[in-house]
Amino acid sequence: MDANKKQLHDIIYHPHDGLFKQAMAYVAVARDLLKRHISQDITSALDWGTLQSKNRSLVKEQLTHLHTDVVYQSALRDSLAHICFLIEHQSTPDRLLPFRMTKYDIALMEQHLKQSYKHVPIMVNLCLYASKQTPYPYSIDLYDCFADPLLAQKYMGKFFRLILVDLTTISEAELLQHGQADLLQILLKRGVQGDFLSWVKSNPGMILRLLDRPYARSGIYYMLSLEEWGKREALLEAIASVEPKKKGKVMTIAQDLWMQGKREGKVEGIAEGEVRGEERGIVRGREEGREEGIEQGIIRGREEGIVQGVVQGMEQSKLEIARRMLQASLSGEQVRECTGLGLRDIERLKNGL
Repeated sequence: MDANKKQLHDIIYHPHDGLFKQAMAYVAVARDLLKRHISQDITSALDWGTLQSKNRSLVKEQLTHLHTDVVYQSALRDSLAHICFLIEHQSTPDRLLPFRMTKYDIALMEQHLKQSYKHVPIMVNLCLYASKQTPYPYSIDLYDCFADPLLAQKYMGKFFRLILVDLTTISEAELLQHGQADLLQILLKRGVQGDFLSWVKSNPGMILRLLDRPYARSGIYYMLSLEEWGKREALLEAIASVEPKKKGKVMTIAQDLWMQGKREGKVEGIAEGEVRGEERGIVRGREEGREEGIEQGIIRGREEGIVQGVVQGMEQSKLEIARRMLQASLSGEQVRECTGLGLRDIERLKNGL
């Protein structure tokens, strides 16, 4: 799958995570996001020129299922130490989020050592939260994941700190001050509510900003994928009308989205057809098996009936022969030897004469 198709796939099937991951692939976006949300002592100590994405080299195999995993690494001024930023997007509250992030930190530190580094990196965790549930309802302190937080802190010492950015509590006006990370955060915040058509019509300036961002393509995919099906064409026209000079680019993006949806729909249709065909085959097989079973049962019943009839006929013949022998005054012993009947049966025949 080429880069454009994969980008579309992520946006279509995982819209929030897809936009986040595509936008955070740009160093300038990651830099502006970090500058706005990490502490001043860290930002002043970083050598920003060394900031680079480490997703390909650092993300461990067991972490690849995390669609939102973004890892950046930077050197520190006047120090041999490195610092790694594990950045994640969260669209639902998670009580164990601090524990989960800590677990990933350990795995990333282990991978760092395998990159020929002699020391583990300093880890900073940043999570962007956007959800219908606001504000974020759980603690971001790892100790609160324990049954007895105070005792855990006393016995276990210090752990990594999580920085949670609750987008639901930050105004769009403030987010607009966040450099190239502005529209990423605003779209994620707005995506929880949906109805991008009304938002675009009311905020043409936001769209102008978005069209100048490196993740403009992903942003448009994101809005279209979350909009109601019947409003998507109107949304596309509204986006294009903001900047007529870029209407061709916007329409090309829409065409790509439509073609990707068509391809994905075809693949899903084939897969669903195979499943339905298999189900129908099973049903038909069961019906034919039932019919064959009934037919075979009838044949077997007929055969067994014939055999049983013959046996019963033979038994009746023995009884008739025995009756005639008894009428001829032959002894019971003689009748038994000739017919093979038991003495009790012979005695009953005598009583019936």
